[in-house]
Amino acid sequence: MSTVTRMTKSRSPRANVQVATRGPDANAFLIGSVAILCLLGLVMVYSATMVYSPNSKAGGPAWADAATQALFLAIGVGAALLASKLPARFWNSGIVTVLIGASFVFQAYLALARIVGRLSSTPLPLVMNAKGGYRWLGYGPVTFQPSDVAKLALILWVARTISENRDRMNEWEVLKRIVVVSGSLCVLVLLGNDLGTTLLLFGTTVVMLLLGGAPTKFMIVMCAVGALVSVLALTFMGGFRMDRIKAFWDPSSNPDKAMQAEQSTIGFASGGLFGTGPGTSRQKWGYLPEADTDFIFSVVGEELGVVGTVVVLGSYATFMAAAVTIAARSKDSFCRFVGFGVASWIGVQALINIGVALDVLPTKGITLPFVSRGGSSLVMCLVAVGVLMSVSREPA
Repeated sequence: MSTVTRMTKSRSPRANVQVATRGPDANAFLIGSVAILCLLGLVMVYSATMVYSPNSKAGGPAWADAATQALFLAIGVGAALLASKLPARFWNSGIVTVLIGASFVFQAYLALARIVGRLSSTPLPLVMNAKGGYRWLGYGPVTFQPSDVAKLALILWVARTISENRDRMNEWEVLKRIVVVSGSLCVLVLLGNDLGTTLLLFGTTVVMLLLGGAPTKFMIVMCAVGALVSVLALTFMGGFRMDRIKAFWDPSSNPDKAMQAEQSTIGFASGGLFGTGPGTSRQKWGYLPEADTDFIFSVVGEELGVVGTVVVLGSYATFMAAAVTIAARSKDSFCRFVGFGVASWIGVQALINIGVALDVLPTKGITLPFVSRGGSSLVMCLVAVGVLMSVSREPA
């Protein structure tokens, strides 16, 4: 809790009187918004998976997916508490090298797995291939998406690099190092057939460089190169992505690919102002694929209506405002850029997911932070919250 002290002059012979008033600080708003999103997400995951999910189709109990999500939520909360107790200097130490190095190893292994998968029918161990995307490592029911770690790792590494070279951000040597590391990680993620996460990593780096004072001309060139790489990736690695884009511009050209977006908008239209009620969604009965992950915002809109969607949007706005406030108040440049980086990550990812659910962006496999079903995503988002709380303790 922050303390605001107001000095008032008294008419009595006594000197000034100090009146202290207390109000919620940025951490309170941060925790409150995350709590709302996580608890709402748990309810929506249960609703979206109770009738139509891989577990329920296999004859398992209707509550199994929600129970798994609750387990990861408990793990994530514990990890966030641990991260928040660590001093800010810990996140600006050797842990940055460990995380970025591990991210490179994991993503290189997944990229290699995709190459091997195209040349041989024998997959590499521990690699999970889902719908052509080599994004997961796991064994049996336990899966893990390394790119979730890469998001936080890249933010910490870029923040450290900018803070160590604060007065040299117009020098090519510094900019080159950031471009090489972030660009190489983006390429490895792209080779694993995950364009969405690639664009998210690239966009987060661009925001941090802009705030770090990188030259305008350099940023224009960097964005142009990023756009060119995206076009080339769609051209030569497009496949289902090009089908999705064509279906977005002209749904009648590919009704199958346009079906998800159409069913999602039907869900929003059915919800109206107050929704059909918790658990009463019709779209989740097999009409809307990935209702518990990529399109969970549509389930929120159908069951809780405009009111529910406004709560979600307001929670994300509050989260970003709190993260930016933490960043802006810090005198330590590393802490400041970590705050801006995490705000960019969560905000951009939420914006993409919501845009897809509302059919204003082409369909993309991006989850809704804190809300969608997914263990590694939920845990790493909560760890990022813990890191934000850690850096918020630096003197303002």
